[in-house]
Amino acid sequence: MDKYTEKSRRAYNKKAIGYMNERDYIVTKKLKDAFIEYLLTQDIRGKNVLDIACGIGDLLNELYKRHSIIGTGIDVSENMIKEANRLYGNNMKFLNTEAENILVEDNTQDIITICSAFHHISKPEKALTEINRVLCKDGYLYIADFAFPSILNGICNIIYPLLSSGDVKAYNKKELERFCASTGFVIESYNKIDKVSYIAKLRKD
Repeated sequence: MDKYTEKSRRAYNKKAIGYMNERDYIVTKKLKDAFIEYLLTQDIRGKNVLDIACGIGDLLNELYKRHSIIGTGIDVSENMIKEANRLYGNNMKFLNTEAENILVEDNTQDIITICSAFHHISKPEKALTEINRVLCKDGYLYIADFAFPSILNGICNIIYPLLSSGDVKAYNKKELERFCASTGFVIESYNKIDKVSYIAKLRKD
């Protein structure tokens, strides 16, 4: 576990109980809601869905309620996983692990999602390689995250590493394309939600 992942683990362990009242949950809720509505337009009904950085499992729960998915969530915070199991463990599986070491068998997941958390990943190419391993041949990876206008993005990328919450970098589209090219992915679509956020749909090359 690198220093950014450890910072994320510590920060979110502290926030797990009562997380829905935390500032970062409230700030990212708009993007999460847009992501859920987008995912419900995709072919996910009854599919195996793995959510990376699942937090308390609420995104998976919404997909489960509305599209009967078979859900698995992973998170580096053991307390988030405990909360996810307490809230939704009867219907889904939650594992305390990280994106670079997904404790799931090869080619078993139809859909993989990362919401408001790709900027916490310090080794995106390693994570995407691992995601490629567990994703089915015809599966899709969906990423919803923040990418700011260029000047603001530069400022954020100076500030992010100084934060205690484990933020690493707001990766832009060109960086995402570069990561995909080296890990066996192609960006099928990249849609801006507003001036500061996007949803990307990736498939295996």
